[in-house]
Amino acid sequence: RDNTKLYYSLREASTTLGISESQLSGLIKTGKMKAFKLGSKILIPREAVENIVLEPYPIKGNNV
Repeated sequence: RDNTKLYYSLREASTTLGISESQLSGLIKTGKMKAFKLGSKILIPREAVENIVLEPYPIKGNNV
């Protein structure tokens, strides 16, 4: 991970988080991930990527 980068592109952030770009777009649209547009590009602050807590998906039979 490049700690000198202040912002990630949608692709970079989704790869870093291990989720798809469409899942990340959903998080942005629902306000769970901070992001902004610069022209046509979506930029996500490094701090937002590092601090996001992704909610786990429930697994059937898992009573945790």
